[in-house]
Amino acid sequence: MITSAIQTQLSLFSIVLLVILLFSIRKQNARKPVMNKLYILILFTTIGILISDAGSIFIDGVDTTIGRFLLAFFVVMYYILHIVIAGLWMFYAEYTINDTTKNFKRIALLISPIQIAVIIFSLLSVNGDFIFRIAEGNHYERGSYFYVISVLTYGLILLTMFRIISLKHRIHKGDFYALLVFPIPPMIGGVIQISFEGLSLIFPGVALSLLIVYIYIQSKLTNTDHLTGLYNRREYDRMISIKLENLRKGYVLGGILIDIDDFKKINDQFLHHIGDEALIEFSNILKKSVHEDDFIARTGGDEFAIIFESKDPSRLEVILNNIDEGLNNFNQSKEHLYELHVSTGELIFNQDEHKDLTEFFKILDQKMYKTKEQHHQK
Repeated sequence: MITSAIQTQLSLFSIVLLVILLFSIRKQNARKPVMNKLYILILFTTIGILISDAGSIFIDGVDTTIGRFLLAFFVVMYYILHIVIAGLWMFYAEYTINDTTKNFKRIALLISPIQIAVIIFSLLSVNGDFIFRIAEGNHYERGSYFYVISVLTYGLILLTMFRIISLKHRIHKGDFYALLVFPIPPMIGGVIQISFEGLSLIFPGVALSLLIVYIYIQSKLTNTDHLTGLYNRREYDRMISIKLENLRKGYVLGGILIDIDDFKKINDQFLHHIGDEALIEFSNILKKSVHEDDFIARTGGDEFAIIFESKDPSRLEVILNNIDEGLNNFNQSKEHLYELHVSTGELIFNQDEHKDLTEFFKILDQKMYKTKEQHHQK
């Protein structure tokens, strides 16, 4: 009875924690909707498991028609969601590493047969002895193949850990350690749980792990600039480190670096709130000049970067023309106290000429500042 009381309190505390995280994450204006959606799905799934766990404890021993139905329902959902959460974690880690969904199909093909098997054997356990069994008096007991679920769940999580470690070079240091630590609390809880039947610590451990991920990854979604809503320098640096490896076959990679000319004069003459307005206005011009899936970052005070992929190399000129047109329309409107003029460095990446993307963007930087010097000499 003491164990049941402790378990119920742990589950309720974990649910409250996850609901707080859920409200916090939904308030974020993230530029990584896929990553946010996956995190939210993990939160919901964990809440579902904790509710199922608490519900099965509450209804255990209630030997009525509704009691038997509810116990079977809660326990079946509890085990089915084990694989769901392991799979969602694989998707989340993969997206954090590569910033793309291109490997999601492969992950789904791995998880689907496992998930189907768990669903089948969970349902068969209602009137049998597989993953669990419901004993006389409507009491839940572990089944003969209970440990298979643990092996499958931890197997998927360990597989994800190996991938995280093998691709460490692609991951921001803080993100790497948060991803690596994620399995540890539930694994510790699982070891304790094996020894004490009736005490479930795996998913309170998952709740703790999700808090760690929130602190070190989600809450920082330090991939956005608070003023313009564009990606920031941190995300720009990360994009450079991984973009070439994820380049789609048949596509070229283009880059544009942009600096607003005489931005300091705008700040000095009209004060900083007008300078902030100028940055926002220019950001809007950039957003309208590119496709929705192109990468735009504010890399410094008045510096911006665009990275795009296209099957047509002439797309570089199209974007530059769009920016020029947007600037001309802005300046001719005379709706603001200032005009916007820029210096750019633009180039299509060539593997034969450029060692890597770091070198490529150094060349772009040099081209941009050369253009800026020419503008100052006029």
